[in-house]
Amino acid sequence: MNSLKIHDIKNLSEVGDWSFYIFLTFLICLLILILFLIYLLVNKIKNKKVKTQKFTIEKLKVVNTNYSKNAAYEITQYVHLLEKNELQTKLAKELILDLENYKYKKVTSGFNHITTKTLKKFMESL
Repeated sequence: MNSLKIHDIKNLSEVGDWSFYIFLTFLICLLILILFLIYLLVNKIKNKKVKTQKFTIEKLKVVNTNYSKNAAYEITQYVHLLEKNELQTKLAKELILDLENYKYKKVTSGFNHITTKTLKKFMESL
């Protein structure tokens, strides 16, 4: 049996392995996709916040000051949503203190000039 020579069997040859590079490419593409989705999500949240602020400012501009009791409640609700910096916080506190005179009375008259002036200052600070 040892005398039998086989000529069809060849030596081992090296086979290229690309699986690591394919995996690395897939991983990089997945990372880029995740970062892009995070970017879109953050922008959507920012835009929603800006839209909410614009909506609140429009609501504050439309408040009917003839009915001072209802207006006092609405202004107080919207003012809390719009405070951004120290000046606005200070004006908001002053405005809320002025509006407390109108909230808890059964019958109220229109806003006095001090309350109207404070409201205008707050609106200008936005």
